[in-house]
Amino acid sequence: MSSNGNHRALTCSVVVCTNNRPEVLEKCLTGISQQTLRPMEVLVVDNADDERTMALSRKTGVRYCREMKIGVSQARNRGVAESKGEIIAYLDDDAFPEEDWLENLLRAFDDPDVMSVGGRVLPPTGDAETKELCALLKGPGSLMEPMVVDKSHPKWFEMTAFGGLGMNGNMAFRRSAFEHLKGFDIRLGVPGAAGEEQFAVFNLVESGFKAAYEPRAVVTHPTSCTVEGLRARYFAACSYAISYIIFFFVNVPQYRGKLLKFLFEATRGVKREWRGTPSQVGQRVVKASRVRVFAARLRGIWLYARSRRRV
Repeated sequence: MSSNGNHRALTCSVVVCTNNRPEVLEKCLTGISQQTLRPMEVLVVDNADDERTMALSRKTGVRYCREMKIGVSQARNRGVAESKGEIIAYLDDDAFPEEDWLENLLRAFDDPDVMSVGGRVLPPTGDAETKELCALLKGPGSLMEPMVVDKSHPKWFEMTAFGGLGMNGNMAFRRSAFEHLKGFDIRLGVPGAAGEEQFAVFNLVESGFKAAYEPRAVVTHPTSCTVEGLRARYFAACSYAISYIIFFFVNVPQYRGKLLKFLFEATRGVKREWRGTPSQVGQRVVKASRVRVFAARLRGIWLYARSRRRV
């Protein structure tokens, strides 16, 4: 790996998990090839049987492997097994990194106790309402100040368990973290059950390590640019959130008290400074669609039950 500055050298593998989307994957790989700090390798993990993805990997000169067990956690774990770097950086296949994305993402690893780093995800260009809805969907990780969190931080539980460090498809882990994690939890990262990134970060910090947020590590993540499309995604996110909360309640009994306190405060409208300032547009969407939000939350219960049958 080469650098234009004095950054301490760390070997890094960039892993991109994909599923039948070679068109967007090609743009992502182009962005990786333009980094100011080049990774030692780029690995595409194909979570489908797509000859086009294999052909694209050969064309662009990146490593390729298939993971036929469906689920992003399965694909990410395969990325750990197949890659070689001390640091494993993950990008969504439809994300486009800025040129200094990787260089900035690795800065926080200068602290040997930092096991994971999340970057900043920017919405696509569009009108003000579209941008605010995108920000509402992205939620945590929109703040501009870097931060490092461990168990001494008064908000460590909520920030790690509920995504306050900006993971969401723009993140990196120290390889040694997976000796403690045993991989991403395959009960999450399957259809209907999200939250595997934040659950991994929670477990690392709960075990005594540090997690960081680096807002200078920026990627653009395209999404539906219509207001109605974004509203639909918001209600889907409500369902996934309920599924994750139930999963957490069932599987981490020692923190049920903290979880219930967090949920109670959420119903009271307690502000979370690490989430940024709630947008007026986002508040209007929720207020005007309480029935849809309630229905989405009920659907989250069904998603949790369904995901348990799939694992």
